[in-house]
Amino acid sequence: MENAKEQPVYEINKVKIKGDQLTVDYTERYPEANYQNDVTKSSQQFVHTDLKDAFDMLKPHVAAICEFPEAMKVDITHPSENDLEELKNFFICGYSKGGSDESAGACIVAQKILKTGQTLNITTPFVKFEDETGDGYAFGSQLRGAIGRCDYEVDAYLFEEKWGIKQESFDFDTPPESDITGGEPKKKGRGKKAKLQDVAEDVQEVNSFDPLQSTICRSRYKLLNTVRSTRSDSIGTVSRLLINSKNLLTAVDGIKLQERGLSLLRTKGNHS
Repeated sequence: MENAKEQPVYEINKVKIKGDQLTVDYTERYPEANYQNDVTKSSQQFVHTDLKDAFDMLKPHVAAICEFPEAMKVDITHPSENDLEELKNFFICGYSKGGSDESAGACIVAQKILKTGQTLNITTPFVKFEDETGDGYAFGSQLRGAIGRCDYEVDAYLFEEKWGIKQESFDFDTPPESDITGGEPKKKGRGKKAKLQDVAEDVQEVNSFDPLQSTICRSRYKLLNTVRSTRSDSIGTVSRLLINSKNLLTAVDGIKLQERGLSLLRTKGNHS
C-alpha cells in the first residue's frame, strides 16, 4: 500500500503588503523526509479586513520601539479604537521574523505621513520577543502575540483562500431602453463630429460667393477644432460657440440688408 504523502508544515518568514495585496516568503518543512523548501509567493487577491486589523495592531509597537511621542498616548498592551485613531498616520508595510527559541524576534516595516504630507519610511530594529536582561523591549510578549495573529491571517490568505472582496466597477450610463423615469426615451443629441461636419459644409457653400461669411465660418470651424482637441471640453461649450457664431452671421445678414436698402434708395434718388 502506498504511503500517504507527508503534509508540509508552513512557517511564515517575511510579509510585505502593497496595494492590499501580499508578497510572502515562507518555508514549507517536511520533518519526516527531513527537507524544506523556501518559497516566495505573490497574489493578486485582495487581503481580508481581518488581516488589515491584525496589521494595525503592530502600529503601537512601531511607535514604542522607535520612541515616537504617540507611544505615550496609547495603550501598547491592549490598543483600543481610539488608540489606533491616534496612530492613523502610521501604515504597516510588512514584517520579517528571525532567530529561534530565546533569540526569536521580529522587525517591522512601516511608514508615517508627516504634517507636511511627506512620507517617513520606518524600519524598526530587530526586537527579541524575550529578553532576560531587562534592557530589551518592554512589550516583547505582546509583540509576539501581535505577530502571531498576523501569521495566522497570512496563512489563511495563502492556503485557505481567505481573501477580501474586490470592488467591481459599475457603468452608471443608463441606456434608453432602461429609462427608469417611465417617460419616453430621450433622443441622443448630435455629436461634436456631426456639428463640425455641418460647419465644414457651410464653409464650402459660402466660400464661392461671400468672402466675409467664409471667414466667419472658418473661424467657427477653427474654434470647434480647438474645443475638440481639449480633453476637458463640453457640449455646452460647443453649443455656445455655435450660438455666438450664428448670432454673428445674423448680424452680418442684417448689415447686408441695410446696405442693399441704402443702395436702392440711392438708385431711386439718382433717377429722380
